[in-house]
Amino acid sequence: MQYEWRIPESVGPTPNDPACLTYLYYSATDPMMDTQSGLKGVDKEFYLLFTIFDENLSFYFDLNIEAFTGDPSTVDKKDMDFQESNRMHGGSTDVHGVHFQGNTIHLGGTIRDSLPLFSHVTTTALMQPDQTGTFQVACRTFDHFTGGMKQWYNVKSCGKSSSDGRHHGTVRTYYVAAEEVEWDYAPNKTWAEKKMEGMSKKESYGHIFVSQAEDMIGSKYKKVVYREYMDGKFTEHKKRTLKEEHLQILGPFIHAEVGDLVVIIFKNKASRPYSISAHGVQDAGTKAHVTMPGTVDLYSGLIGPLITCRKGILNENGSRSDVDREFTLLFMIFDENESWYLNDNIVKYLYKNPEEFNPTSNFMKGNRKNAINGKIFNNLPGLIMNEGEDTNWYLIGMGNELDVHTVHFHGETFIFKTIELVAFNPGIWLLHCHVHNHIHGGMETTYTILKA
Repeated sequence: MQYEWRIPESVGPTPNDPACLTYLYYSATDPMMDTQSGLKGVDKEFYLLFTIFDENLSFYFDLNIEAFTGDPSTVDKKDMDFQESNRMHGGSTDVHGVHFQGNTIHLGGTIRDSLPLFSHVTTTALMQPDQTGTFQVACRTFDHFTGGMKQWYNVKSCGKSSSDGRHHGTVRTYYVAAEEVEWDYAPNKTWAEKKMEGMSKKESYGHIFVSQAEDMIGSKYKKVVYREYMDGKFTEHKKRTLKEEHLQILGPFIHAEVGDLVVIIFKNKASRPYSISAHGVQDAGTKAHVTMPGTVDLYSGLIGPLITCRKGILNENGSRSDVDREFTLLFMIFDENESWYLNDNIVKYLYKNPEEFNPTSNFMKGNRKNAINGKIFNNLPGLIMNEGEDTNWYLIGMGNELDVHTVHFHGETFIFKTIELVAFNPGIWLLHCHVHNHIHGGMETTYTILKA
């Protein structure tokens, strides 16, 4: 069989594209079985295929059982653990957040260090490395990362330095601690109760996230958060302003301009080892210890916004001078089943021995909080602005395969991708994720525009 593929101008790079685009070829006789068996390919350069190879669906499944198991007659193909072991790497959905450690990429006219990928979607990114060494490229979807979807790439020195190693901007110092707190996802349950009014518990669905019962913890959990302090003594918190109130579970805003040096003085006031690792910045030489076991920290609560700006944007207080307000929103399903503190929470809120406790379906589901900045069912305060103000919204997505969110602002429009919103429609407006299960789980809040 001979294939001939024409390349018309309509499929080539536009003036806004990189010099070359990435497409895909694969066997389509049986698209599912063929690709799981291995037939897919690329043309040149560096190509990374992030996919979950499900060997249970391979044409060679039976041959592999015969060749590589000790006693093929004892293999139970329907055994769930056996099926899971045949999925390389170990998840169930091809939703990937690809992160390049150590260097940044040019993607769609912007500079990034990570990109999203979905099944049968290709992306072309350009990298001009400015740091030498061995770095990790990995999918940061939690199950995929822990399941082994990660590799190393090497950057060798060409004998020329792209930087003289000196910084020519401002040294910005932040004093940040990791500390354990009692976190309440829904201190005010009025919104949730109104949604459940007239419905049975089975119909309401949302009750498992806020109610406490024999097999449900409720809305309060032990967690760990980043908090900013006034100085290196770590005795006095830096009080959050009204403009920062919305951050809630997030750590402090860390602002910097191009050319600046950011110094983080970090103190661990929690009971476990933790650290701070940032995306999109160069390491200035400090090597932090590795947090264990790699991804659980985020479910336990440690995350915050790092905002890098062009020179001249920040004022003397370290805030942006070109907008009136900044908001950061983290859309994430906090899975308390994966938190370091799960056993502590079982003891404290269920009064049970974790070793003897048998988790139910309601327990597992109720521990997955569909939160915005760690709050559910309209419990996120501080999203307030005045009519006519220029606002910027930084949206953050983290988590697992279920963390695919459609963010909807009622009452206003905005410019994508870092959202630029001019508040022109006074009132109280709904802000939520439009994924059906996430709405019912409480991933919704309101924002307020005050009349001028």
